[in-house]
Amino acid sequence: MLNVLTSNTGRHFVVDSDSIQESNGVLRASFIMLFANKTFQISKDASGKTKKIASYEYPSEFFQNLNLIKTAKVSSQQEASLIETDLFNRIQSKQPLNKEIREYLREYYLVELDA
Repeated sequence: MLNVLTSNTGRHFVVDSDSIQESNGVLRASFIMLFANKTFQISKDASGKTKKIASYEYPSEFFQNLNLIKTAKVSSQQEASLIETDLFNRIQSKQPLNKEIREYLREYYLVELDA
């Protein structure tokens, strides 16, 4: 079963609950991170006008049996939704993310970063 853990700093993780081990107040598990980072690049077109172009970065890394979070830093835990489960399985098997997943990440886990 997969769960979504949220840290008290606002980070979100999809975790394989069967892989969770706790030692000295630290959770170790197999997991992915939930995020959609939006960055902006400034460029000039042929006429010299400045354009701001947005690009997105999505999770692509599967972390297996690594330290995840201190137990005291977990603010919530809930069962993963179907789309979060699909995301976890795609990243674990190194498949590309589909449009529906990218839109979901932008809607619920968007972080705008300065260029």
